[in-house]
Amino acid sequence: MSVIEFRGAQVRKEEVMVLQEIEQNTTRKFSHIGKVKVRTQMGYTVQKHHIIGIGLYGCNVSKIPKSIGSLLELRVLCLSHNQINFLPSSIGKLEKLERLSLSTNNLEVLPKVLGKLKSLRELIFFNNSLKSLPQSFQNLTSLEELYLDNNNFSEFPEAITELPSLQTLHLNENPLRTLPPSIGKLPVLESLSASHCSLETLPEEIGNLKTLKRLSLDSNNLTALPESI
Repeated sequence: MSVIEFRGAQVRKEEVMVLQEIEQNTTRKFSHIGKVKVRTQMGYTVQKHHIIGIGLYGCNVSKIPKSIGSLLELRVLCLSHNQINFLPSSIGKLEKLERLSLSTNNLEVLPKVLGKLKSLRELIFFNNSLKSLPQSFQNLTSLEELYLDNNNFSEFPEAITELPSLQTLHLNENPLRTLPPSIGKLPVLESLSASHCSLETLPEEIGNLKTLKRLSLDSNNLTALPESI
């Protein structure tokens, strides 16, 4: 194992090469920091010479290199407020990834390999152009928080209803007209937000969400609520 010094930390050489490849797509340079947050700009964190966190908030990045898949210890990847319209299939190799933030980008489609990221606990995809989710999404059995606000979902992605650990679901500002009866299958959902959509009806099964603590439905076209609520 070859370890080198890279801007304040000792890192495996092959992982440094990934950071350097990312730098080729921006005018900024990485620096070693203590913790990656949502708004971290060009920062990375290290544990036992492995990169475990990367923050690229608002760095005008348009492309994520395939080599990102070699960062097998990566836990946090924050890529919000960039120009990304495509995720490489190699992202499916990041099996230890727990948090992925890609809000305010240009994504229209998500790769099927996203379903391999079974350690994911938080996914942030608001402010993109997504219309659907891959069916493999249902394999994200550890996912607790999902943010899909301000996309182009006209139909509720059924794969969401198969997520046994989901606690928070945000769907605000999507052209949804209804929620499916299967929404009632989410066993631990605590917060459901679907404001500023085009909802006309809600299923009776929404009353099956026994753990629900917060329901936000502002600015829709609802004329009545199910008796089960």
